[in-house]
Amino acid sequence: MKDAYGFDHASDEVIAVRAELADEVVQALQLAGLPTFRSDHVSEARPGAVVHVHRDADLASAAVSVSWRGDGRLAEAARVAVAAGDLHSPDVRRLGSVGLHMQDSLIRILLSAGIIASLSNDCIDPGDVLVFGRQSELPPGLRPTYVPLSAPVERTGRGSLRGRIHITHDSDEWPEDAVGPFELTPP
Repeated sequence: MKDAYGFDHASDEVIAVRAELADEVVQALQLAGLPTFRSDHVSEARPGAVVHVHRDADLASAAVSVSWRGDGRLAEAARVAVAAGDLHSPDVRRLGSVGLHMQDSLIRILLSAGIIASLSNDCIDPGDVLVFGRQSELPPGLRPTYVPLSAPVERTGRGSLRGRIHITHDSDEWPEDAVGPFELTPP
């Protein structure tokens, strides 16, 4: 089945399976206390988790995705700042920061509910969460676990690296092999 632009759409049976998964995602996020709705059920732009059912037949990613829509006031303030050329505005930074924090939270909530979810590597919608299905459908060894993008930094006190770092007595001299090939001159 093709749309007005010539793209293939999934069959009605496939869309029904995707819609069932989307309904499970909505329920899991609502049980966590988040305002959540499907994009095809609500037309107004209200804040919360928006669950999308993709109708494309050929998908390089997931058939269901979730995005976070913050309050319209923050989005409007960020839009005004960008239109004025102020890309480093606190409103722009806050909108992006909230989106990334919510993406992380949405993934953790969905994984805890047994739904396979991951980060999107899409440069157009980098804040989207991709939903692939239920963990119960996979063998235990293939079930995903959430791994944060970077490990938390452990704060240490003064002197905690004592005995681990060794600085040689000639560390302030230029090595001879670095001077020649790079045409560096010692200070």
